[in-house]
Amino acid sequence: MSEPVLTVSGLRAYYRTSAFGVEREVRAVDDISLSIAANEIYGLAGESKQCKTTLIKTIANAIQAAAEGAGGLGGVHFRSQTVRGWQVDIHAVAREELSAIRWNTSPTSCRAR
Repeated sequence: MSEPVLTVSGLRAYYRTSAFGVEREVRAVDDISLSIAANEIYGLAGESKQCKTTLIKTIANAIQAAAEGAGGLGGVHFRSQTVRGWQVDIHAVAREELSAIRWNTSPTSCRAR
């Protein structure tokens, strides 16, 4: 098996909600870990409203925490030549770097050094 291009470990997306005076924590994504190697194809299946989209958006850092102390906790590392070498923590890069990874371009502030 080849080196993973995406490694997710302990990913969580928690939200705090309040309805009718009752506050609660929703654990939309809770402790997800996976690795995907080059040329592997994965499918994500589940019933309606089972947080498949939230999982993908949390991995891609496309959503932000809805409440203090909640959000995408855990590690998401992507193997990319575009930004900062090979292993990039998706949740720790600047917006410009994240855009470069998503669109496979080189941001002006992150060109090869």
